[in-house]
Amino acid sequence: MKDVKALLKEARDAIKNKDYETSLKVSKSILKEDKTNYMALIFLGLSLQEVGPEDQAPKAFKKAIELNSTNPLAYNGLISYYEKIDNEDAKKELVKLYTEILELEIEQKKVIEFCEKLASIGQNNSDIYDIAKTVYNAKDKVEDKATINRVVVNLLSSKVTDLPSEILQIYEECLYCLVSNDNTVTSTQYSAYLSVLYKQNRYKDLLEHAQVMHKLFENDNMPLVWICKISNQSYLENKEFAQNCAELTKISCEELLKNDPNDAIGLFTHGIMLVEDQKLLEAKEVLTKVTRMRPGLLHAWIMLTTLLVRLGLYEEAIHASEASEKLLKSIKYSNKKLKEILDCSLIQLYSISSDKEDWQKAIELYNKITNESTKNEYSKYAILAYIHLGKFAEAKSQIQTLTDDSLIQFLKAKMYIQEKRYNDALSLLEKNTPEDSDWWNEIGQIYWKMGEHKNSLVPFLKAAKCDPNNYLTFFYLGNYYQKANDTEKARRCYEKAFKISPNSLDVVTELSSVYRQLKKFVSNCINKLVTPKNHRYTGCPILIYPPTYFEICVFYKKNFKQKL
Repeated sequence: MKDVKALLKEARDAIKNKDYETSLKVSKSILKEDKTNYMALIFLGLSLQEVGPEDQAPKAFKKAIELNSTNPLAYNGLISYYEKIDNEDAKKELVKLYTEILELEIEQKKVIEFCEKLASIGQNNSDIYDIAKTVYNAKDKVEDKATINRVVVNLLSSKVTDLPSEILQIYEECLYCLVSNDNTVTSTQYSAYLSVLYKQNRYKDLLEHAQVMHKLFENDNMPLVWICKISNQSYLENKEFAQNCAELTKISCEELLKNDPNDAIGLFTHGIMLVEDQKLLEAKEVLTKVTRMRPGLLHAWIMLTTLLVRLGLYEEAIHASEASEKLLKSIKYSNKKLKEILDCSLIQLYSISSDKEDWQKAIELYNKITNESTKNEYSKYAILAYIHLGKFAEAKSQIQTLTDDSLIQFLKAKMYIQEKRYNDALSLLEKNTPEDSDWWNEIGQIYWKMGEHKNSLVPFLKAAKCDPNNYLTFFYLGNYYQKANDTEKARRCYEKAFKISPNSLDVVTELSSVYRQLKKFVSNCINKLVTPKNHRYTGCPILIYPPTYFEICVFYKKNFKQKL
């Protein structure tokens, strides 16, 4: 028999020349004499892959690994075998083999190649996090760390929403390394990094990096969107932080909407800015548009709810609050702070309702508040609910805890009004008159109830000056001018009230009446059905805007089966 070295050379040359029949024969002859010859097992495995039986090839490579587990040759042979098989079992074997060979391989080019291959089959693998750690740890073996960072980032990018903390830290580190190189970073990588900062609630860092990203990618709106998004959420959850970045937010919002006038996040920011500027009706239109564009945007729904409550628009506020509640109940949007804001808004809303059940709900929600500061802030509305329910003892007990003299004065007056002690209420309210529309409306309403209609005008006018967005004020003024037979002024007041609160049945009814008196049948008019919740005429269609005479006839014939 030839010398083993000569035989090994013969087998090697045969494989090089693709003469696998010869290499198979020579390899077997060597192993017949020496079953532990490592290279003969390697050549046998390579030959079997080509001439068969193929399923015997892995046995040769595995035997070689048992003999020498630190030599990568046998691993490469097994990898070559399994790479040709496209099934899940083969992929599992490859994950194991790539992981093992990365422990042994020292050639940098090979290390990167194996990392890329491992990541390519790891995307949908249940061991994706272990794979990510393996690739990440291989970074110490190469100088080209940027490539390894990219491999890790690409591997984990589809799983970023639910990464374990250890893997999230690896993902963030790799992204940070990539975004730190202005010459090679991509906008996709920078956006991913901002997402990671957001996931960790690192809003300050996020804003800083968003500005850097904007300088690098001036035509990319994403950094502007992130700045607006953080500002929007902070406005509700951390107003001090939102105020600190107000100037940056304003600039970013303006640029974003200039680039894309229909960007929902930018419009949301614009809506908040309108609220800050006391342009509440414009803000309402913008925020309503945002919730239609992005119905899953929880913060927008909460913001809209608080605004509608502030405007006293019961029906619309209830709808917005229900949408908010639905989102809050989902796991994705679990947020105690937003839940508290919503509950407090509902306390305020229920307290101004005309429904006994709502008053009780206001008290129940108030009693659930645990934060003392919040409890003090919203005690006014719980007291109003007690007063509406006629529970004066509870109301008085709560009033004793207050320190604001004006508020105490107002609430005591509300109790007097409930008891129809109008003169006592007036003496309290006219004693000290702050710039508050509710305050002046109460004075005007008292005079109205007492039949002193002329004396109600000045309080209502002052209420309108204090808050031009309070629809009740203009409704009261409309009633006054109707009583004074000034139908034209009544029309303007009712129209103003309708513009603010188009779903108010009382406003709709009076406005329709005024139009008929004025015979104001103009073109470009609309019909609308109004069916307010909890109203005894729910379902009855009401004409609410000046139609043509023909439209009135059609409307009444269709809905009431009678002639005009």
